[in-house]
Order: sequence, then C-alpha cells, then structure tokens
Amino acid sequence: FAVFAAEEEETATAEPPAAEAPAEEEEKAAAEAEAGEEEVLAEEAKTTKLFAVIEMAENAETIPAALEKSPELKEKQEAYLKDLMDKKLVVSSGSFETQEALTGIWVLKADSLEAALKIRDNSPYWTAGVIPNTIVRQWNAVGDLVSDTTAHQVEAALQELESLKEIRDQQAAKAETYAAQVSKVQDAYVRVMDDFDTYKKRSAKEMEIARIDGKGAALRKLLPLIDSFFIAFDAVQPQTDGERIIDESYKALYDQMIDIFKTEGLEEVGEEGEPFDADKHQAVESILTEEHPHMAVMQVIRAGFRIDGRVIRPAFVTIANNPADEARQIAEAAEARAKAEAEAAAAAEAAAAEAAAAEAGAAAEKEAAESQADGEESK
Repeated sequence: FAVFAAEEEETATAEPPAAEAPAEEEEKAAAEAEAGEEEVLAEEAKTTKLFAVIEMAENAETIPAALEKSPELKEKQEAYLKDLMDKKLVVSSGSFETQEALTGIWVLKADSLEAALKIRDNSPYWTAGVIPNTIVRQWNAVGDLVSDTTAHQVEAALQELESLKEIRDQQAAKAETYAAQVSKVQDAYVRVMDDFDTYKKRSAKEMEIARIDGKGAALRKLLPLIDSFFIAFDAVQPQTDGERIIDESYKALYDQMIDIFKTEGLEEVGEEGEPFDADKHQAVESILTEEHPHMAVMQVIRAGFRIDGRVIRPAFVTIANNPADEARQIAEAAEARAKAEAEAAAAAEAAAAEAAAAEAGAAAEKEAAESQADGEESK
C-alpha cells in the first residue's frame, strides 16, 4: 500500500504526458512541409529551364547617348531587373564593354523560350529601342535544370569572363608594346641600311678618287718626259734625210707613248683659240691685241693634262687682252641679262593676269548661282 501510494503521488506531481503531443505534431508538420516544398522545387525543376539573354547595342556610344536624352531610362531598367531578381526570375545579370558595343547578359528562369522572350520584350531598353539586337538562347542544347548552385555557376562564369577580358586587355597591351618595339627595330634597320648605302657610295667615290690620284701621281712623274720630247721637237730642225728619219722615229716613239698614256685616261688640255678656263689653264702672260677675242688663248707654252676628267696639271698659256672686245662682251652680257629679266617679269605678269581672270570667273559664277537661287526662292 505504501508503494502504491507513493506511485500515485509521483504520478500526480509529474507533468502530464499529453503536453508532449503538440511538439511532436509541429515537428511532423514541419517535416511534411519541407518534403512538400522539395517536391514543389523538384516539380518546378522539371519544367523550369535556364535561358541566357544577350543584348548588343549598335556601338559603345548608343546607351550613353540614349541615357543622356532620357536619364530616367536607366532607373527603369534597373528597377525592372531588381523586380525580376526579387521574383527569382533573373538569376544574374551583368554588362561589359567590347570594342564595338556595350553588351548586357541576363540569366533567367522560364518554362519556355516564349516565356523568356516575353520577359525580354518588357525590358525598358528593348521597348525604347536602345538595344535592337538581342539573342535569347537556352543555357545549353539539353536544358540544364535549375538548381541551388546555378546562380553560383553563373557568377563564376561571369567572373571568368571578366578575367578573360582582363587577360585580353593585357595581351592587347603587350601586342601594342611589341608592335612599337618592332617599329623601332624596323626604323633602326632602315637607318642602318641608309647609312650603309651612303657609306658604300662614299667608299666607292673615295676609292675612285684614290685610284685617279694614284694613277695621276704615277703619270705626273712622267710628264717631264713628255715636256722633254716637246722641247726636242722644237729645238731639232732636221736638214738631211737621215736626220728626218731619226726625227720621225722619235715622233713615232712619242706617239706610241701618248697612246699608252691615253689608255690610262690621260688626255692633253689647252688649245690655241679656246676661251680661257681657270680650271685647266694657267695664264703666264696677257698680250694686248685687237686680232684675238678678249681672254682667248693665244699660245700654249706648256701642255696641260687631265686623267679621267680631273686636271693633274694646267696648261701654261698666254691670253689676249682686247679692250674693245671686252666692252662688247660686257654689253652683250648686260643685254642678255636684261632680256632674261624682262621675260621673267612678263611671265609673272601673265600668270597674275590668268589668276585674276580665274578668280573673276569664279566670282561671276557664284553671283549667277546666287541670283538663280534667289529667283527660285522668289518663285
């Protein structure tokens, strides 16, 4: 009895077991609700697909120009995208600037392509005609089911796209740097080749001058021998047949020697009657005369020579001093100079007159065109 009484007391003081029923029911209801939500998500995943909406403007200035005209358009677009995100219809969105256009990318959920196009058609940018080119495509050919990781995958894809863009910009900068370096190398190569070509020409000219100088130095040592022959020819006057034969033999030997020198480019300069030339003549005496033209060579005292067009020794000559002919030459030179100046002045005057006539003709044509336009406007 004492034990039974104690059990009754313990039971009376303990909490009733019925109080645990509501907690168990709540847990059960929550588990059923979660299972139901998972079924709904699974059912939704079976029908909802992921679509990419790619927007392409005409160029990078299209959207800034449109926003400058309608500043509220950007707020409308952002509000529209925010509303879609709040409704969990848009998973992610972004934009990036290419070389030709500003491109926007949405990733949205829709049951079909028609539903995705309807979401696209309600875009403020699309309605305003700011972005006339839009591509709407399912995420892949099969159609990936929407899952909890889709948004993270899209974000990762966009981040990878931005990384690729940075890599592209870095590579483009490197390419520009390499192009500039190549251009510098090409310029340096062109300069080096020009310098080398100039060096070759200068070297060839110097070698030619050295060749002529060397040949001239050798032949210049033989010039006294030629002078000796001339002195002998002037001094010897053959009287007998034997002397004439010897004289002709010496002249033949002289001619043979001169022919050999000519093959080396040696030629004689200085002839009587030709005008005085300071490059190949050296005047040793001026003789007053009226029979020869002024500054004409009257006599060659010692022959001059040149090699390949370069004088190695001028001819010693006497020149004529004719005051009357000198005055005539001065008068003729003045007359020729005055004639040339008159012809130049006449040519300049004719050119000025032609230019003035052309300008007047253009002015007349312009006036006629303006008068015709005024007449048509009056009509």
